[in-house]
Amino acid sequence: MTTPNKRPTDFRLAETRREQVLNAAADCFRKHGYHAASMAEIACAAAMSPGHIYHYFESKDAIIEAIIAKDAEELFVPVIETW
Repeated sequence: MTTPNKRPTDFRLAETRREQVLNAAADCFRKHGYHAASMAEIACAAAMSPGHIYHYFESKDAIIEAIIAKDAEELFVPVIETW
């Protein structure tokens, strides 16, 4: 029995797609609020299907958690002073 050939994961593309979803979701959350923004609207804004989004994020809650984590990381990154 042979196993089907599986395309290797392109981690850069996956990260780009995740960022695409996060940016689209953040826009939708700003426009409509978290509870009113639907996965369909986020998918439309990200130019991908809702099913494709679920490949990267388990739920809308996972998307907002990722946005918060990204914002916190950017906020608390130590500032390096140059002299």
